[in-house]
Amino acid sequence: MNIKKGLTIILALAMIFTISTQATAGRGGWKNGGGKGSHGRHGAFGMMGLGCLRAADLTDAQKQQVAAILQTNLDEIKANITAMETARQNLMDTMTANGADKDTVQAAHKDVAAAGEALAVQRFNIMTEIRGLLTEEQLAAMAEQKARRAERRQERQERRWEALQQQIDELTQ
Repeated sequence: MNIKKGLTIILALAMIFTISTQATAGRGGWKNGGGKGSHGRHGAFGMMGLGCLRAADLTDAQKQQVAAILQTNLDEIKANITAMETARQNLMDTMTANGADKDTVQAAHKDVAAAGEALAVQRFNIMTEIRGLLTEEQLAAMAEQKARRAERRQERQERRWEALQQQIDELTQ
């Protein structure tokens, strides 16, 4: 029974870590042979969480302005994303290390939180600058897309909790 309890705890921690990291970062990765400018399922803006701009149907001039904003911030974007990835990996390594304790996990988590804060503030600043380029119609389209994404996120979350519960049930049978 102790083994089952331990496995359940590890599984729950892994699930919580996966959900929390997925929720706080733009998921990247080249996918489906998207080619130039295609990053993951969010298009060119996925890495910075700017996929919402697809709904804005930017004009060519706006695309050039957005590109200039991103280019200006590129070095800092890279540094913040690298810091976030490093902090997350350190947290995972800390959580799974032999002899890990609550204090070391909390310290590693604080590093993730600090890196996440820097990235969030940078995203906010960039998005604020970009929003200044958009029309009211474009902003409304982005708001609609945001609402649809929130619904899909909620549905995914519910499916994940159901899957976790099923895995826990399987472990205890």
